[in-house]
Amino acid sequence: MKAAKLRRPGIIQIGFKKGVVDALGNSVRRRVVEDLKIAVEEVRTIDIYTIDKALSQAQLRKIQKELLTDPVIQISSLNKPLAGEFDWIAEVGY
Repeated sequence: MKAAKLRRPGIIQIGFKKGVVDALGNSVRRRVVEDLKIAVEEVRTIDIYTIDKALSQAQLRKIQKELLTDPVIQISSLNKPLAGEFDWIAEVGY
C-alpha cells in the first residue's frame, strides 16, 4: 500500500507597494489610536489567500500575478511571507 502524497496549499500574499496609501491600514491605525489610546505610527495590511487545490506552481503563479495582484500598486509573494520589519503583527482569519 502506497502512502498518500501530502499536498501543501499554495499561499499567496498581497500588499501595497511603499508609497501607496493603504486605506484599510490607515483606518485601523486611527481606530487603535482613538479607541485604545495606543500610539501607532503605521499599520499595513496584507491579504492572504490559501489555495487548497492540487495546482502546479505555474498555475499558482498565474493566479498570483494575473488574477490577484495589481502590479501598479501592489506587491505579492507565493509561499513566502510578505511582511517585512514590524514591531508586532496580528493575523485575522475567517
